[in-house]
Amino acid sequence: MDPLSLTIIGEPLPREPNQKGHEIVDALIRQFHGSRIETTAGGKERVKKALEFIGGMLLSFLPQRYRRDRALLSETIAAAVLQGFAVAVILGGRFVIFAWQRAGILGPPTDTPSNLPEVNAVRGSGIFMMAEFIFQPLNLLLLYLIYEAVVRFGSAFISHQVLGSLPFYCIGKVHDFIDRRRLGGYLGELIVDDIVRSSGGLLIRSCRPKLHWNPYMTVEYEGEFYQMIREEPGKAPRRFTYHLKKNHVGRIVVAIDHYDPASVLEPAPTTSALQQMWASWRPMLKLKAPLVEDVVVRGGGERQDYTLKIYSCRAKSEWTAYVAIEFEDELYELIREEKMPGPREFVYFLRKIRAGRSAAVVRRYRTDQVLAAE
Repeated sequence: MDPLSLTIIGEPLPREPNQKGHEIVDALIRQFHGSRIETTAGGKERVKKALEFIGGMLLSFLPQRYRRDRALLSETIAAAVLQGFAVAVILGGRFVIFAWQRAGILGPPTDTPSNLPEVNAVRGSGIFMMAEFIFQPLNLLLLYLIYEAVVRFGSAFISHQVLGSLPFYCIGKVHDFIDRRRLGGYLGELIVDDIVRSSGGLLIRSCRPKLHWNPYMTVEYEGEFYQMIREEPGKAPRRFTYHLKKNHVGRIVVAIDHYDPASVLEPAPTTSALQQMWASWRPMLKLKAPLVEDVVVRGGGERQDYTLKIYSCRAKSEWTAYVAIEFEDELYELIREEKMPGPREFVYFLRKIRAGRSAAVVRRYRTDQVLAAE
C-alpha cells in the first residue's frame, strides 16, 4: 500500500530505507491537516458573522423596545439600501406592466400627419396615466417604502440614529397599550397613600411609584422636612413602600417636594408626540416659552457659593453685576447665570451683598413679576 495512504488513515509510515524522505512527507501531511482545520474554523466564524449581520438588518426594522439597545448602524444602512432598491425594482416592473396594459386599451398610435389636436392627442396617456398608476393603493405603499428607506438611510448615515419601519411601530404601539393595561391591572385602582408616623420619620405606602423621589431631595409634609432613605416593594393594593426620616439640622436642601397623600389620585401629566415635536422645534423657530412664575431655591450651604438660585422662563437682561436685587427685604448681587432645558430655561445665582458695598441701582424682584412681562 502507498505510504501516503497509510499516514492519512492513521497508520505509521515505514522508516526504511529512506528516513529523511518520510519525515518530509509527515511534515507536509501535518501542515495540510492543520490548515484544513483552521480554514474550517475560519469559515464557520465568517458564516456566523454573516448570519448575525443579516439578523441585525432584520432587527433594524423593529422599534427600539425590540432591539434591546443594540447599535445597528451598519445593518440599518445596508437594510435601507436593500429596501429602497428592492421596492424600486418592484415599482418599476409594475409600471412597465401597467403601461403595456394601458397601451393595449388605448390602441395603436396614429400616424396621420395633422396639426389638429384631436388627431395627434391620445386621451388617457401622459400625466393622467401617471396619476392613475400612482394613486393605486399598492403603488402608494411602495412609494412610501422608498421614502422610508431614504429617511432610514439618512438618519443612520448622517445622524447615527436607528429608525425602524412604520408598520412595526404601529405593532409596537399596540404592544405598549397591552403592557399598560396589564400594568394597570397589577397595580390596582388609585387610592390615597397610607402614612404611618414614627419617632424618627414616616412610613408611606402608596399604590403608585414615586419616581421623582430620591435620597438627595427633601420631602415636605405638614410643615416638617424629611429625607427618603430607602424604598421597598409592598403588598396589594399599595405595592410601593417608602421610608423617610426627619431632615437633620445642617443638611443642604437642594429640591423640595411638597407631598400630599391624595396627589396620587390626580392623573399623571402626559406628553404627546406633537408636544415633544413642538418642544424640539421651538428653539429653532426662536419662539418664547409660555409664561410661568419663577421658582426660587435657597442655598447658602458650605459648598454652595450662592444664597438664591432663581429659575425663570424669561431672561433678566437688566440684572448685571453692578445691580443690587431686592427680594424679601434683602439685597443680593448676581454672581453668574446659566441656561437649561425646560419651561424655566434661565437660571440666576445670587448671593447676599457684602456689608459696606454700595449699590448704584436697586431692582425690586418678585417671583410673579415675569407674568406681566408681556
